[in-house]
Amino acid sequence: AAALINAQRLHILWDLNGHTKGNRLEVLALRPALLQGLFHGYAGSSGAPFIDFFLADRIVATPEMSSYWSERLLLLPAPFSFF
Repeated sequence: AAALINAQRLHILWDLNGHTKGNRLEVLALRPALLQGLFHGYAGSSGAPFIDFFLADRIVATPEMSSYWSERLLLLPAPFSFF
């Protein structure tokens, strides 16, 4: 899977699972894309050095929480999360 992604020359690869069932973090560990980010599927840091950023709203994460995340936080201007 990582070779196929790399062959497509993707600039950004989004992971929608994080540490949930069926995740493919082992693929992201091979760094098949230039930038790799997490979004929505897991409301917490991956703790993985191969994930560059986490897209969240200010309900899931606040700027003050950034030191607790291994990823760079990209915060949306309005809430989008629902539980």
